[in-house]
Amino acid sequence: MDQKTDNKIKTILLTVQILKPATIRLILNENAGQMENEELKTWFRGHNSTSLQEADVQFYQIMKNQSRIVIPSINQSRLLAGLGMEDSGAIILPVRTDFGYCGCFWGCFPETSFDDTLIETFANFNDWVIEVIGNTQKNDFGVEAIAKRYADFLDQQKTPALIVIYPDQISFSNPSFEAMSTKENVLQMIRKNISVDSSFMELVDLYHCRIRDVNFPGGKTGRTGIFLITGRESRRELGIA
Repeated sequence: MDQKTDNKIKTILLTVQILKPATIRLILNENAGQMENEELKTWFRGHNSTSLQEADVQFYQIMKNQSRIVIPSINQSRLLAGLGMEDSGAIILPVRTDFGYCGCFWGCFPETSFDDTLIETFANFNDWVIEVIGNTQKNDFGVEAIAKRYADFLDQQKTPALIVIYPDQISFSNPSFEAMSTKENVLQMIRKNISVDSSFMELVDLYHCRIRDVNFPGGKTGRTGIFLITGRESRRELGIA
């Protein structure tokens, strides 16, 4: 994770201090939500111990399938017993972005301040975490990387291409399409026809394209299109057997 994002996370944790937690802890899988190659990193403020570090990993696993866990009294929780923070309650929330499950955000607070307002305020801080992580992932990996996640699926569907149309460039993601000898012809054809919306929509109709508007980092907008080049006339024009 880059230093800028790390600083933003530290700012969030510092701001959460207004809630006077005994401890607040953020555990993230830095590999963009991928479960196959997890690389966990923990940020915390306040109390720390080996037991809390073990709880971090437990909660990371548990929150993959949970939306929220609220424990008003740690004294009544077998999972949190022995943390050295008696007379506290706990709030555990998942961190999920467009890239999938990324980790969890949790904290322990005095029972005397534990109410619905505290829970919702902490949830708002979690939303802030999600926004920071989500924007970082988009900037780091871009829409092209997101598209590549669908490459195998598209290939199984025998779809020639998932085409990402930026304001100033076009990119592709699909194994079979990359191997097509006519790939450059298709690229030139699309470039020529997206100069104005009317031509682009004609292209959509001709090549059975599904279009989705996309907001890119920095305020730019674009479109993604899955082109289903299956019609006989479309194949003939592109020189596809």
